[in-house]
Amino acid sequence: MKIQPTHRPRNAPPPPAPCPRGEGGESLQPPGFSRTPRYRNSSPPSPVGRAGVLRAAGGRSAFPLLLVVIALLAGCGGTNAPAPVPPPAYSWPYDVVLARPEWLAARIASVRVVDVSERGPFLRSHIPGAIHAFWQDAVERDALTYGKLAGGSARARLFGSLGIADANTTVVVYDRTDGRAAARFAWSLWYAGHPNVRVLDGGLAAWTAESRPLARGEGIIAPAMYRDLPDESVLVGRCDLARIANERRGVIVDVRTDAERAETWSGTLIAGEIPGSVRFPWPEWSQTGVPALRAPDELRARLVAIGATPDTTVYLYGLTSADAAPPFFALKALAFVNVRLYDGGWAEWGANPVVTQLPPCG
Repeated sequence: MKIQPTHRPRNAPPPPAPCPRGEGGESLQPPGFSRTPRYRNSSPPSPVGRAGVLRAAGGRSAFPLLLVVIALLAGCGGTNAPAPVPPPAYSWPYDVVLARPEWLAARIASVRVVDVSERGPFLRSHIPGAIHAFWQDAVERDALTYGKLAGGSARARLFGSLGIADANTTVVVYDRTDGRAAARFAWSLWYAGHPNVRVLDGGLAAWTAESRPLARGEGIIAPAMYRDLPDESVLVGRCDLARIANERRGVIVDVRTDAERAETWSGTLIAGEIPGSVRFPWPEWSQTGVPALRAPDELRARLVAIGATPDTTVYLYGLTSADAAPPFFALKALAFVNVRLYDGGWAEWGANPVVTQLPPCG
């Protein structure tokens, strides 16, 4: 699955053809493939009944149907996807950046749960108590290239609309695809001064695989005044990364897949890589067929092989910032202290200069 913009950046290609549509006219495709923007306050595609725990007719559980819907939402052709199974529970050195379904279920009344899927799927089913925010609301709409952080005022409005104000409020973010949307949103919140945020490992699939309840309808929360306090220690910009690459400092990790490395966005990107970078594609950080992280020992072995240890500074980049976000949380869970994400990604670094003129580095 590619994550591409719904609001088209200046160097992005036309969006791909849509997947087949469902009975109600909604597009059965993952976040990032929409032809038009879908933001948190957009109108829902169709009316939804009164909120409540989902049950099938006659009082029977609706979980089998929900698992089919989740498989469909994972992308075109998802009807052949197997039913999700609970991912293994691992012990992480710094587990406060991840949440397991059983951990969340025990604390669901005291944490803020945010579903960053598109609005239609959220209204049809979500974790009880969850509120909605489309993950691309945390992406800058007017940047030269796609994937950059939204500005401070936009972040403050977004996170304030979710009722996040107290630093002691634990926020748990999830999606219903491969974890990139949730991790990108959670990383944005961390950067904006709220590191008390967790990603639900395995997302909605892990929750439903344990036969936990779902709700439907709108989530309601009182807005708050959010104070945006950027944490520059989790971000690296293009010019700083260029100097780091020239000086061979730290470990620069390219998380693009082979297909993403070959992506040109209709000629707006050139081929290549950041000098000195090493490869560890983002799908290989997760378990096969499950949107949850691999075992800590497996990840450590891969990281040691590319020269990354907890005492090194790691710089992550992908085709876009969303690709590098799950590895950011994986490294934090492994107790890597200095992890920085390049939110411009190859979409910025590899921009074709004929199409996009980036400002020079001083």
